[in-house]
Amino acid sequence: MTKQLETVIYNNPETDQEYYVHRLKSPNINLYAASKVLQLLEVSYEHQFENPDFQAPDGALPAGTMKGRFSRVQDDNLRQMSRMNRSISHGSTYWYVNPEETSPTERTFRDNASGYVAGLIKTSPSRTTRPQRLHLQVPNCYVNDIVVDARLKRRVGAETNHRLGSMLMHAALKFGDFKPQAKLALDGYVGNDAANAWFERLGLQVDPTADLAGWAASDKITLEQVRFASQAGKSIRRHVQALERSTPWLARASLVVSA
Repeated sequence: MTKQLETVIYNNPETDQEYYVHRLKSPNINLYAASKVLQLLEVSYEHQFENPDFQAPDGALPAGTMKGRFSRVQDDNLRQMSRMNRSISHGSTYWYVNPEETSPTERTFRDNASGYVAGLIKTSPSRTTRPQRLHLQVPNCYVNDIVVDARLKRRVGAETNHRLGSMLMHAALKFGDFKPQAKLALDGYVGNDAANAWFERLGLQVDPTADLAGWAASDKITLEQVRFASQAGKSIRRHVQALERSTPWLARASLVVSA
C-alpha cells in the first residue's frame, strides 16, 4: 500500500510477543484495505454501542444497528476508500496493527491472506486558532478514530491483554508528525465510561465550550459526544509520558522503515 513501510515495534512482556504498528501515509488505499477498515469499525462499534452496559442516556443501541451502518457492500467500500485517500491527501495519517503478523516487514493488506486488522487510529492536523491557520503556531493533533477489535480476546485467548489501544495512541503521538508541544483533542461518547476514563488518565479533560452535533449511528439515532482536549499545561509530550508511566514497556518502542 505504500512504497515505504514505517513500523513501530513493541515488545509486550505481558504476552511475550512483538507487535508491529504500521503507518499508512500515502493516498493509495485500495478497496480491500477499505473493506477491512469498515469491518473493524463495525465490530468495534457494535461491541461499544450495542452492549447492554453502554450507559448512554437512551441506553444501548438496538442489535444490528452497526451492521446496517457499515454494510460493506461495494458502494460503501468505494466511499470508504475515497474518504481514506482524501483524508491522507489532506494530512491525515492512519496507523494499524495486526497481532497475527510475524515480521515487521509483513504487510497485512498485501501478504496476509486473512487481512486481519485488530486496531486502527486516525490522526489529523487541527488548526483552530488564527495563529495556527496562519501557520504561525504548530497544529494540534486531532484523533478522528481509535478502535480495537473487541473479539480479539476470543480469537487468541481470553487471558491475553494486548494493550493495542495504548500502542496505537503511543505510536501516533510519539512517532507521528506532530510537535511535542502540540495539543491533543478527540471526541468521546457520552456513556462510553471506560474509554472516557482512559482519556482523562492521559491528561485530557472535557472541553465545555465545544458544541458537538453528535454522531449519526443510524437514520434515527444520534449518539451524544463530548470533546476531550489537553488540560492546561499538558501537551503531546505529557500525554506520551502518561502512556509510558502506565505501561512502561511502551518507552522501549522503536521505529523502523522498510521498502
